[in-house]
Amino acid sequence: MRVSVGDKTGEIELCGTSSELAGLAERLLSGEGSVALATEGDPSPYSRFLSSLRFVPEAAPVVIRWIVESDSLEIRGGGAHLELFASNLKDFAEEAAPSDHTHVEYCDRGYLAEESEALVVTFCD
Repeated sequence: MRVSVGDKTGEIELCGTSSELAGLAERLLSGEGSVALATEGDPSPYSRFLSSLRFVPEAAPVVIRWIVESDSLEIRGGGAHLELFASNLKDFAEEAAPSDHTHVEYCDRGYLAEESEALVVTFCD
C-alpha cells in the first residue's frame, strides 16, 4: 500500500490492492495504530510517497490530514463516523473494478469533518 502526495498541489492518493484496502478498513475500527507504507518506485504524477499511515480514535467526525513533519497520513475519528468511512472503504475495495477510483472529500457526507483534506483511493499492485 502506498500514499502519494503532491508537494505543490497538496493532492493525496491512497493506493493498494483490494485486500490491503479492505484490511485497512478493518484496522481503522480496531483502535489506534499505524501502517508502514511502501516508498519505492516512481510517485509520478505526484511528488513523493509518505512513509506511514497513522490512525487515531477520537469521538468526532473523520479528519484526514497529511502530517508533513512526520511524513505520514493521519486518519482521526470515531463512532458512527469512522464506521461509515471504513464501511465505504471496504465496499470500494471489495466491489469496485480495478480501474475505478473514489474521492473522499468533504461535501456534507455526514462522516467527514469539513477540515479534512481530500483523498483519492485507487487500486495498485
